[in-house]
Amino acid sequence: MSWFFLRCGSRLYVNVNRRQALLAGGAIGATALLAACSGGNAPADRPVAGGKPRKGGTLRVGALGRANAITRDPHGTQANESDYLIIALLYDTLTAPGGGDSNTAPRLASAWKPSADLRTWRFTLAPGATFHDGTPVTAEDVVWSLRRLRGTPAGASRLPGVKAENITADGDTVVLVSDYPNAELPLLTRLSTFVLKKDTPERELATAPGTGPFRLDWYRSGNARLVRNEKWHGGEAFLDAIEVKIFESPQAMANALLAGQIDLASNAGAVAARTAEKRKDIRIIRRPDDMAMPIVMRAGSGPFADRRVREALRLAVDRKAMVDQVLSGYGSVGNDI
Repeated sequence: MSWFFLRCGSRLYVNVNRRQALLAGGAIGATALLAACSGGNAPADRPVAGGKPRKGGTLRVGALGRANAITRDPHGTQANESDYLIIALLYDTLTAPGGGDSNTAPRLASAWKPSADLRTWRFTLAPGATFHDGTPVTAEDVVWSLRRLRGTPAGASRLPGVKAENITADGDTVVLVSDYPNAELPLLTRLSTFVLKKDTPERELATAPGTGPFRLDWYRSGNARLVRNEKWHGGEAFLDAIEVKIFESPQAMANALLAGQIDLASNAGAVAARTAEKRKDIRIIRRPDDMAMPIVMRAGSGPFADRRVREALRLAVDRKAMVDQVLSGYGSVGNDI
């Protein structure tokens, strides 16, 4: 395979009248999920408003999704951003995206350590982690959840090289053994290793208690209200509640924001960002280089097996012009691979 990339940027629009609520939500550890892709030079952690976060308030978030693609299964194929946002607030993954010098931070796992050959990784569970119903989280719960994930159609890509039988418990430690040395295994556990109770029946997945910073208040046709989990092991969540509203198009979501029906529009697109820049009551939050837009060529056979054809296609695309025009400048030119 051969790739070349544009790195793109996702935009969040925040109604300035509600900006304190967003800042308060920054402590929940899932705010990055509201920024699926972004570009530009603005720092990802730029504060929306000055001062310390204040407890309280409800944040109304718009997220993209299609009614015919809704899923409540944390281990299912989540085609909707709205579904993934809801699930990521209800359920913890082993690790989470990090900042600073590390791209991986603790979440349900407080620490992890590899063997000398980088094949065996041991994840220690966070002290005091419980499900929303107060039940303590055990390594057996995590093992069951990861094995279930590994058995789904998308599970192989989420935990590549780790067979279900090579996921085991050792006291309060979860042991993952890879078929090959893998220095990035902790990074791979950031996105979809959602943990449920061991032996949760399929019919109860929609209402199964999670371990995340918010718990489910109500759910209706892709829309949900989540309230603060007062006993979350990861620290204090400042917001009282987060309401997630599903939108089938970026235009409809941007219009809802402009009309004051939501406080934040997640991954709304370059066109809406360009329009929102003209309004003083809207703030654009950009998270750099979270997503790539690749042109992929199968180089094993066919025309793209010829290096000259691949090079011609690479040179034919004016990537700077695509960033400037298609992405309205919200992006940067990526590297060839």
